[in-house]
Amino acid sequence: MDKDECKTVDMIAICDELQQYVPCSEDKMITIPLYGDGLSCERINSATPRNRLEGLEPAIQQWHKEVLLLEDAFKQLFGTNMRDRGTLVQIRGMLGYHNVKKEVGDHFNSCFEFFEIVTRCYIIAAACTFLETKSPSDIPTQWPHEKERRKLIFKSAVDAVFNLAWCPMDYSTFSVHNSDHDYLFCTCNEEMEDEMVLCENSYCQKGSWFHLTCLSLDKKDLPKGKWYCCNECKQEAKSNKKPSATDCKYEYTKGLLWRGIGAIMRRDAVKESDGRRMICHWKFDMTDFYTMNHPKYLVFGHRLLHNVNGGVSERLEQQLIWNRTVNVHGGYGNNVAMDLHMEHLNRYFKESIKTARGQLTKATLERHSQLLGVMDGMHRAMDQLTYRERDCRKSGKADRSGDMERVIATLLKENLTINIPGRTHIISPVQLNTEISTCRQIFGSPC
Repeated sequence: MDKDECKTVDMIAICDELQQYVPCSEDKMITIPLYGDGLSCERINSATPRNRLEGLEPAIQQWHKEVLLLEDAFKQLFGTNMRDRGTLVQIRGMLGYHNVKKEVGDHFNSCFEFFEIVTRCYIIAAACTFLETKSPSDIPTQWPHEKERRKLIFKSAVDAVFNLAWCPMDYSTFSVHNSDHDYLFCTCNEEMEDEMVLCENSYCQKGSWFHLTCLSLDKKDLPKGKWYCCNECKQEAKSNKKPSATDCKYEYTKGLLWRGIGAIMRRDAVKESDGRRMICHWKFDMTDFYTMNHPKYLVFGHRLLHNVNGGVSERLEQQLIWNRTVNVHGGYGNNVAMDLHMEHLNRYFKESIKTARGQLTKATLERHSQLLGVMDGMHRAMDQLTYRERDCRKSGKADRSGDMERVIATLLKENLTINIPGRTHIISPVQLNTEISTCRQIFGSPC
């Protein structure tokens, strides 16, 4: 169909075409799921009852949610200051992963692979800290010879990493500064040739050093004694108030592990087509949709959870739980999210119709749509016949072990998996919502 699902009118036409596949029993339509991303579901739901074509239940899918959550993780954890060791931006620069950008939507595969690598490095570093080793290749002291005792020690290390990631963290204690400068000063955050004055409060959060021009002051206007940038700093200095004992680097580690392990678990559930786990993840992700202001996914996520917990018939409930992935090439662990498969088909279709050179008749569109999948198989067979088999790694993926060793060494050197009160990143005074921590305690233990 030559229709754009980004337009409500065209989406109605698509639903009109799809409604012919809705089964009927005694003149009563039996509702079936209509899978799509958040935007498609919203357009279906926003139509009038007549145009909505009763019998199709919008069922929000996995891959677009995965992109959205990765974008949220990068917004909170990426930053731009490369002096903060162990942050995403510093590790990206250290490894030279220049195709990893903060704008996840345009570089999703590269960003996800990078985030997964960093998360696994943090996991290994946390395990090394628990086992009291200086590197993953070191053998822990008093290492037992018995196999069962080794299993118990490894289980304890896994529990320690899990508790580190699961413990509720205060997101407001770390917000990586998004300035291009190496340090904060003045209210302008800019370098300029001008005389500066120091705020005598040792814990000043506004910059410590200030340009006289920015303060609209002259040198002769400054007092002979101590000078403070505001009354809060003056009161804080008099009371000898010390900053919070929170270790912001440790909080950053906990936040990254929470986000990273969650992303890996979601991807693993999709690969195994584990419907129960995917639904469980939707339950946990509702807190992120609320705190990060994603109303579409909050609404349709709630609708999905309602439907799989008795809101629809048992038949439709089972479809919504288990019919969420596609296995194109067969084999265990090769499933992909249904909406990602649709993205692939759309791309193949757009590439295919280019050969029509603008002659897009209805017969042409039907012919190219029927060739979807078939042409892909033909191209694969042709590649195998015409190209010499090349040497490649057994896994088919790039070897990242060297990069991971460098990252793990940095994390262990900086003691980022140890709680040392008083450490900070270069903090920007941004208040992040801490509702996630409370909701985690309400929901209980993750799957």
